[in-house]
Amino acid sequence: MVEEDRITSFQLYQFDDPYGLPDGECTNEPAKCRYGLLRITCCGHIGWGECILSENIKYFDLVQWASFLQYFNKPTLKEAFDTVDHLHDKWGRTKAGLVRSALNDLYSQLQNDNYVNRMSVNSQYCMDTGSLIERCRAHYEIV
Repeated sequence: MVEEDRITSFQLYQFDDPYGLPDGECTNEPAKCRYGLLRITCCGHIGWGECILSENIKYFDLVQWASFLQYFNKPTLKEAFDTVDHLHDKWGRTKAGLVRSALNDLYSQLQNDNYVNRMSVNSQYCMDTGSLIERCRAHYEIV
């Protein structure tokens, strides 16, 4: 990876059902959860992160929840990691962990082109953008 390569997009998908996400379980059953899948792209590679967006909240606004992603303006991978480190306390554990997980996955792929994406192996998702948008309840993107 060239140091100047830039992340081209952050896409957050909201689902009402975990659809096989490895971390897709509410802590208190039977809870009404909303699940998030973050997709970060750079140099033809995709990094994935996932989290529970909300639990037992009647109304949920994905745009408001995801507005923290606006801090990223086509950063390099290093700049993105630095942003997460700098704003971790402001964002909280869930948001910072979601981004860090996707960045770590992306970093692994950029270091090894033979890397097998764990999400594509363990998930029921078809990972192309069209399929994700078709299955999700809401979608938020920063380019």
